[in-house]
Amino acid sequence: MKKKDIFIGPIIRRVEPDLVVIQIATFKECNLKFSVRSKYTEEWLGHDKPKVVPVLTNLFFYFGRIRPLNGKKFPSGKLLEYSIAVTDKDGNNPDYTFFEIIAKEEKLTYNNHILPSFFIQSPNQKLKVLYGSCRKIHDDKGGKIDALRGGDDLLNTNINDINMRPAILCLGGDQIYADDVHDDVFQECTALANKISNFVNEKSPAGELPKLPSVGKRSRYVSDYAKFTSGESKNHLVQFSEYLAMYGLTWNLSNWISKYSDLSHFTISLPKIRRLFAN
Repeated sequence: MKKKDIFIGPIIRRVEPDLVVIQIATFKECNLKFSVRSKYTEEWLGHDKPKVVPVLTNLFFYFGRIRPLNGKKFPSGKLLEYSIAVTDKDGNNPDYTFFEIIAKEEKLTYNNHILPSFFIQSPNQKLKVLYGSCRKIHDDKGGKIDALRGGDDLLNTNINDINMRPAILCLGGDQIYADDVHDDVFQECTALANKISNFVNEKSPAGELPKLPSVGKRSRYVSDYAKFTSGESKNHLVQFSEYLAMYGLTWNLSNWISKYSDLSHFTISLPKIRRLFAN
């Protein structure tokens, strides 16, 4: 696997004493193994060889559901880290080298860490939570600074201090805007949707519908066929592949084809957002 094969991730989805869930999505099918180890002793504490979840023709999701070895618990109040290996078709001969290379090249770690890290909060420890909601790529009213990147700055400052480092990232809402889509973002979204779906048009539950309108012409379409009432619907996302593509654009800079000066305030933050999600 190479860095260009990754659609989104890695993302830490869930952390508990008896379960750690890590997500990654790729453009091609792979054989993967997810592993957790102690940050300082480098002792492997748990592994998982997940099944692939084919979502579209060229999009595959993996959820590493890692449980502790020998029925134990993952230690709380200590830094842990994880890695992802490529294996043979039988799940043997794991090679973790590629992930360490990607983590370094894509800057998925903080300071001198080799792998992304996390911790399980101790029961008596004060809970620190980061909270955020939807992020609009071209937000003129809210300001041209992606506030979520402040979470990355906080982790960067406190990466080894579990008393100051946040334990939970709670994201409310859908995290994206599916109606108010910038013209350039719509073009990027369409291109990425075509890539992951291999240009296959989806079937509507309502039966055969007219061809989807192009950029700037969807208001009437979504009003007539979906009864949507948004006042900013000229580029409303419709197909499942378009929604997936939008998340791909908001979570991974590598999914963007072109650079846009009027959107650079958002895209420049994407490596920080990806690193935050990975840790």
